[in-house]
Amino acid sequence: MKVFISSVIAGMEGYRAAARQAAETLAHTVTAAEDFRASPQSPQQVCLGAVRDADVVVLLLGARYGAPQESGISPTHEEYREARGTKPVLAFVQKGVTREPAQERFVEEVSTWEGGGYRESFDTPESLKAAVTRALHDWELSQQAGPVNEDELMARTAGLLPTRSAHAAGVAPLHVVVVGAPAQQLLRPGALDDAGLRRDMQREAVYGDHPVFDPQQGVQEPAVQGTTLLITQADAQITLDEQGNIRVSRPARHAGRRAPMTGGLPSLIEEEVREHIADGIRYAGWLLNRVDPTNRLRRVGLACRLAGIGYLPWRTRAEVAQSPNSASLGSGAEAARGGGTTLPIEDPFLTWIDDQARPQFESLFAPTEDLLAELDISHNRINNAPKSNVRRLNAMLSRELMAWNRRLDVVIAELSEQKRMAERPGEPIVLDTSVLMEGEPLVSFDWHSLDPSLAAKPVRLVVPILVVEELDDLLHDRQAERRQKARAATRTLLQLHQTRPTEPAVLPSQPDVTIEVMLDGDWHERRPNNDAEIIDQALALHELTGKRVLLATCDLRMMYRAGAASLAAVQVPRTQSGAK
Repeated sequence: MKVFISSVIAGMEGYRAAARQAAETLAHTVTAAEDFRASPQSPQQVCLGAVRDADVVVLLLGARYGAPQESGISPTHEEYREARGTKPVLAFVQKGVTREPAQERFVEEVSTWEGGGYRESFDTPESLKAAVTRALHDWELSQQAGPVNEDELMARTAGLLPTRSAHAAGVAPLHVVVVGAPAQQLLRPGALDDAGLRRDMQREAVYGDHPVFDPQQGVQEPAVQGTTLLITQADAQITLDEQGNIRVSRPARHAGRRAPMTGGLPSLIEEEVREHIADGIRYAGWLLNRVDPTNRLRRVGLACRLAGIGYLPWRTRAEVAQSPNSASLGSGAEAARGGGTTLPIEDPFLTWIDDQARPQFESLFAPTEDLLAELDISHNRINNAPKSNVRRLNAMLSRELMAWNRRLDVVIAELSEQKRMAERPGEPIVLDTSVLMEGEPLVSFDWHSLDPSLAAKPVRLVVPILVVEELDDLLHDRQAERRQKARAATRTLLQLHQTRPTEPAVLPSQPDVTIEVMLDGDWHERRPNNDAEIIDQALALHELTGKRVLLATCDLRMMYRAGAASLAAVQVPRTQSGAK
């Protein structure tokens, strides 16, 4: 492979030598201005001819710009513009230097070039050599990837489109999918956890030139599911996986959105949908440049899906302006729209998920929606896979079955644990932190006296794991008295449970009263504040056991909050020290 090194020569000799060593170490042929002998052509013609003959250009940008030529720009700048758009330009920008104004503008041009490109910083010849080696190696790998299979690319692209979308009535979700080829792992393990990548994706989605998120809505904490990064708003989402596949999902319209005139009919506006699609494609292009600066992906597949059209009319802005209060409504059977045509989607399996599996399962298990969404994606991926290669299809089916075996093993384990929790004897009482910190002693207090319904019945005290975590935090509190109380409560729990904290332990003086710690499930998402989380755990225990659950607390505030959530609460008397 031929590599051309472009930079100002004076003052950059050591760096140019480092870049040359990096390329030659990888057995590439290096061309640079120093190598040219006397020629009837001008130096400018020779250098620009070498740029055209090269496979890749390594551009080194330091402090100096260089002398402007007849074109009004420096030789290095001319070489860059000759290469730009015709071949990869790997730019390396020196940091820690004061650049000349013209050089600052040159760096800005390289950084903001819409066609993308690789850019990395360096400060020493050694760091430059390592960076050039890495960049050339990655680019070479991208050129060695296998040929692009058009059918396989389109199948993967279609497979990333959700076949069903959960959305509010009147909100038509628009999905834009960009999938790269040839298929390869583009991002290294752990790259999806990079804080810089997440921050850039959120900022570009909300504040970029073509935003795809609503700036008036908050953005949820980024999350990784398997090998996919999710950036999410209330009704929009961006996904990026390790292969560089991207999906941008957002409403084509918002519920309640009306035509410009008061009382106008809610509609899908053709120009707005086209603009949303274009913004999604532009965002995906920006993100691809961000994660694939050396262009390892040579082709992309593009797909769009507009779901949830229902009875919404499809109109242009001119039609809305002409007749804001009347339109031809859809049939209600429309499931998707693309390129101005309606695509009906009827799938018995997906209908079974919506009509039977979801209603039955979601009342039993919290992460129902997540599991069914994964099942939906698996079904679509298999359904759209090329059927010509039976061996590849069988391998894909095997991978899907193995993945679902693992998922279902987790589900079975959690459901089994929930069954054990539900079948334990006793009338449930959930304790909050104030009971353990300020209430009467846990072991000696008469728990049957809290409520008439507990008379002559076994009592089951349940401590959410969040309460234990709060006690751990209080062990380091600034106030000595609070540290002492937390230490005493923690010691009591440890003495009762020994080495089995999640199993019921009998109170020594009350054989019909047990105490246990309730852990979070694998899919549990905590509420925004601790009081709400404890109340939520008590309500979940009620749904699990089918029994009346009491929340025990010393705080009047917690009593009111429980009442607002239709949860029965009882007040535990404070000790004299706790009442002070």
